[in-house]
Amino acid sequence: MEFSKRTLVLTVICSLPLIVGLVYLLVASQRVVDPTKTIILSVNGLTANHITSVNTVGEFVLEVHPDNSDIVSVFPDESQLLTNGKMVFLELKPTAIDKTVASNLKNAIEKSNEPKPKSPIYQGLATWYSFGEGMNAASTQFPKGTRLRVVAVNSNKTIDVVINDYGPAKWTGVALDLNKPAFQKLAPLGAGKIQIKYFIV
Repeated sequence: MEFSKRTLVLTVICSLPLIVGLVYLLVASQRVVDPTKTIILSVNGLTANHITSVNTVGEFVLEVHPDNSDIVSVFPDESQLLTNGKMVFLELKPTAIDKTVASNLKNAIEKSNEPKPKSPIYQGLATWYSFGEGMNAASTQFPKGTRLRVVAVNSNKTIDVVINDYGPAKWTGVALDLNKPAFQKLAPLGAGKIQIKYFIV
């Protein structure tokens, strides 16, 4: 009896690493693998990332663009498997754009083409004076020849001016003296002074 208890205990001790290994394999096989992938989708040249859990290019196209009647082409082939980071190209037929959407799109494109500020954006007051006929201004802050973008705070109207004179005096609290034609693009002359934002372009 003593011998068989020892044998049993010895067998259990020797089998312990095997049991631990089997438990580990069981747990590892039950791990959940994240089925989602990030796919780079290019539609008529516009690119964006999409997260999906589908497996093929065809399933992905159906997921992101269910109305396939306006699809001209898909690359790679719709039967190919999707992998994380794969790029999918869709070419769609051109469609008529609503007038409001077209107007908003045009404004966004124009804004994206605007020059970016080459300085901080400053705020202050602007007045007007008569000094020639160009889109010019006087400043004590910037040297002559500096090109500024000036935005009227109240109306959001914008002009570009070139500094060609020195002034106004600091004690006036005025940042820029705009030439008469430049001021008139932002506000009526009767306004006298207006709040502006301005920066170097």
